[in-house]
Amino acid sequence: MLTPLWLTMCALISQPVPWPDALSVSWGPHAARIPVTVTNLTDEVMAGEPLSLRVGGEAGELPIVGEAIASLRVCDERGVELLWNVTHSEGDGDTLRAGDTVTIPVSCDPSGSALLHIYVDNPRAWRVPDMLVAGLRNPGFEAVTSDTPTGWSPGLTDAQHRMAWAPDQGIDGSAAAVCVVEPGAEATWVAYRQFGIPLRGGAEYVFRAWVRAEEVEGTAGWFIHVNGDEPMLINEVMNAGAGTYGWREVRYEFTAPEAARDATIGTVLAGTGTVWYDSVSVEPADSGPLYQVSVGERESLNLDRVEPESGEWLLDVVNMGPEPRNLLVAANLRPAELSWRRSHGDFTNTVHAEVEAPGGGVTVEPVGTLGSDLMLVHLPAQTYASLPVTVVLDSAQPASIEDLAAELAAQPSNLARGALMDTQEDREAWGEARSEGATADSSGGWWPDGAAGTSCLRLEVPPETAPRWTGFRQTGLPLREGAHYLYGGLVRADELDGTASLHAHVMDAEGAVLAYLGTGPAVVPHSEWTWVSTVFEAPSGARSIDLHLTTNTWGTLYYDSIVLHEVAAPLDLRPAPAPLDDLRVGVVDPIIKVFPQDIPPPAPATVDLQSARNEHEVLQVAVRLPDGADSFTWEFEPFSGPGENPRVARVERVGYVPVDSPTCYRRSDGAPWERRVGAGSAGSDGWPGCWPDPLLPLTGNTVEVPEGETTALWITLYTPPDAGAGDHSGRLTVSSGGESIDLDVSFHVWDFGLSDDSRTTAIYDLRVGPSGTEMLDLGDDEVREAWYRLMAEHRVCPDMPGPEPVFRYEDGQVSMDAREFDRWARLCLDELGMRAFYSPWTFYALGWAYRPGERFGLEPFSDEYVTAMQSIYRLYIDHLTEMGWRDRLIHYVSDEPFDSVPQVVDDLREFCTLYEAIAPDVPRYSSTWHPSEGLEGAITMWGAGHYGVFPVEKMEARRAAGDRILFTTDGQMCIDTPYLAVERLLPHYAYHYGAEGYEFWGVSWWTYDPLDFGWHDYITQNDGVGENYYVRYPNGDGYLAYPGERYGVRGPLASIRLALAREGLEDGEYLHTLSDLVSQLGDRSDTVPEAAEALALARELVPIPNDGGLRSSLVLPDPTRVGEVRSRLAAAIESCRAALEE
Repeated sequence: MLTPLWLTMCALISQPVPWPDALSVSWGPHAARIPVTVTNLTDEVMAGEPLSLRVGGEAGELPIVGEAIASLRVCDERGVELLWNVTHSEGDGDTLRAGDTVTIPVSCDPSGSALLHIYVDNPRAWRVPDMLVAGLRNPGFEAVTSDTPTGWSPGLTDAQHRMAWAPDQGIDGSAAAVCVVEPGAEATWVAYRQFGIPLRGGAEYVFRAWVRAEEVEGTAGWFIHVNGDEPMLINEVMNAGAGTYGWREVRYEFTAPEAARDATIGTVLAGTGTVWYDSVSVEPADSGPLYQVSVGERESLNLDRVEPESGEWLLDVVNMGPEPRNLLVAANLRPAELSWRRSHGDFTNTVHAEVEAPGGGVTVEPVGTLGSDLMLVHLPAQTYASLPVTVVLDSAQPASIEDLAAELAAQPSNLARGALMDTQEDREAWGEARSEGATADSSGGWWPDGAAGTSCLRLEVPPETAPRWTGFRQTGLPLREGAHYLYGGLVRADELDGTASLHAHVMDAEGAVLAYLGTGPAVVPHSEWTWVSTVFEAPSGARSIDLHLTTNTWGTLYYDSIVLHEVAAPLDLRPAPAPLDDLRVGVVDPIIKVFPQDIPPPAPATVDLQSARNEHEVLQVAVRLPDGADSFTWEFEPFSGPGENPRVARVERVGYVPVDSPTCYRRSDGAPWERRVGAGSAGSDGWPGCWPDPLLPLTGNTVEVPEGETTALWITLYTPPDAGAGDHSGRLTVSSGGESIDLDVSFHVWDFGLSDDSRTTAIYDLRVGPSGTEMLDLGDDEVREAWYRLMAEHRVCPDMPGPEPVFRYEDGQVSMDAREFDRWARLCLDELGMRAFYSPWTFYALGWAYRPGERFGLEPFSDEYVTAMQSIYRLYIDHLTEMGWRDRLIHYVSDEPFDSVPQVVDDLREFCTLYEAIAPDVPRYSSTWHPSEGLEGAITMWGAGHYGVFPVEKMEARRAAGDRILFTTDGQMCIDTPYLAVERLLPHYAYHYGAEGYEFWGVSWWTYDPLDFGWHDYITQNDGVGENYYVRYPNGDGYLAYPGERYGVRGPLASIRLALAREGLEDGEYLHTLSDLVSQLGDRSDTVPEAAEALALARELVPIPNDGGLRSSLVLPDPTRVGEVRSRLAAAIESCRAALEE
């Protein structure tokens, strides 16, 4: 029950604190800070002006010598976190030394002042990935990383348009950059570019750079784009001229517009020939003093530390203010509960995590579990407390969700108006919500059958209604930027075409949307009352929130007990130190991720493994060393048994990558010099921490392990095609510090084999991400081949088998050079046997709400365009036919088209008609996710969401019409979900719902080095309607492999996600094999009832609708079921084979 303590929470929580509770990836308070006051000496606005401060002990220097760079954070006087940069006086290092320089951004009015704080002294803080760009980097191209000039990003390069580093070819024999464009190639903006060079609005600048040319036709030189809230406030190309000439300087003087913030500069060769570039600079014309700086005394934060005497896990909370606080804490205790399950091997009993008070004046009162685990915590002033958490088996019946939600909704501190929907005043708090173009066919109103009260809101949308957002909303609820909020409510559904949730828009002072929020888990058709919720942080600039009880599909929904509460987010949930005096070794199902904090389950008497012939099987072994040990050795005794034996194909170690926050599509609209802390609700069932993903190669049989950390050996076993059926025995021995543990392995080989040619299509785009060719250079043949072979080894296909053919259209004539394409296609399609690939980008129509682009300078759908593109497509199709590859082609027409925009539908239909005339048999694919009546007949292969957004009956209808289905899975394979469920189960979905397979948008799309950071950088994008915005994709989205260079591998490293994708594709072969055998048995199939039973059990694993790939613990609560179903399928296959032989 909630006590009167609750009633004071809202007032106390809003009191300002002099120190931030938490900064980016800090996991605890910073104990020291240095105030820096900056006075603007100019009559111009300073907006992110770089200020460099020396580290040392003298007056005016930063007194932070010896501090860890990882703990460094910078905030302005609003508490907004800022980017920064450190330059060492010499060498490198992880700590700050006297003479180092810290550069920070300053923003203030003319003749005004700004106060900033530099925070240090936090041993638990992680290093941050984003640094302040304080000026032009590597202007002379002297530094190079993986053959690309450091700091420079290549763009629009291909076989005919090449950018490269040119050592000893610059001015005076220094390095330079070079661009080569082949004769006859199309003129493009191929370039090296550098982004985010800071500028001051109103200031005068001089741009200088040098150019040398050889046989240039067209424009050679440099460009500069000056950007503010709008891009390209200045767009200037400095042309050094065509022909052949020695070094020439280009120069451009300009005044930055008042709205300017930064510049993008780059090289230019809009034509053909060879051009060298060197010595670029962008400098202020007036170098007078800009500011006066005062560095204050170092300030220390003294907190009372309260720690418990016991507890399996610790929940860290803090009150840094001068007064006691009563906090409603919203915590995610699932890491503790799931760790208990992994260590005990128990995935069926109900457990919960209990939080207790540690003493020291701290009290804890549990409220209940509503998405988050809620508790009232009293903290004395300036107290940093760790609350003990213990996981126990449930015995008591928990309070009903309906009662708990109603009680929470009824609190005076609930910011949502009309939350219980019982009174007339409640009803007047909710207005109608309809998106533009929505019809009035939907009906809504009050319904007498509420969750806990007398009534609720009911929304009914008829099946014939066009997909538009409709429902109820409440606007203008106040938010406090930087504060955390719990948003949730009860929802139930009758008939529903897909899934549903609650939505919200976070707004700024001008009424613009800062963030779109959604809740989880998804509400499915015919569901009872379901609590759906999210905890979010109000981003910088947030002033209010609009609550939306809306849907964009047909069905009947009910809403009740809507909650918007300010809450306190804990700093961290972490395992308590757990000293061990002996070696622990346990076996963990490879679907289940092993974490650093896990205690391995007890070693089994025998490890039982099974496999068909020509199949890979994974043995995952968790190892925890006794205190004081830092390494272990492993030894695998080869298998012995009938005939040829299974063998160890590879032994790797599962690496860990840090994740800062649960997956979602986070948006951020702050200034470029502010650290992007995006808004968005958690889309996964994960949490911040270190997550297992990369498979790291081992050199030898010794594995070093950090103290107190569990590691997992990932042993890939392979059963050759001629292996003997029956049981094979082997042994794994793990030793450390004189102690050894033997694992006897019994390996059963089933009496059938898997085909090399998978019957489930799995396509993963091989693409270079924003990290650029510095990390992935597909122009290197050895690297490209390594990627193709890794993908083939895992039964997946790249999007295209090599660089696309070079197409030309000149003087009304078309031509195609397919030599490079053919060279790689022979490897991928003929040698490696890949079963599908996409058409070249030349034949791509549009994405999102964009219009089709020009091709060869021709306006889309003009007569000449149609003639040219059909002729080029015919060349391409005829070539594939001749090479025997045509039947594997998928014409990728459009990515996620906005089919609610009539022009998009019209464009796509016309586009498809154009190409259908040439090759009607080639499937025209679009990742629509949902059904689209307007595209029926144009699209013949549909990219359907596997979690219910494309209802089963709609998929069946499209297949009945002769169309084909692939599941589209973008954003579904994130790192931060505890089980490898979707990776393993996608082929099951494909088999049971008649899809040919699935596609994923990237295997190699990196923004940071993924070995260092398991989350993405923010990228700017525009969906074709509205302005650019910054977005961060889900953690690990777009890649399932890692760069191998750090480990001496010239090519990729696999991940456990990619490994489980192969396991799933092999499962798919079991399903197809059994189905084929049942068909061969015909009327005799009822003599093998276990076949139908096994297939039925397999289908139970993959219901549609479901919670999607990001919530694996909800989709697959008991991950051990997959292995059990696979065994049943294998036994049924053998039974069917035996029946056919009778």
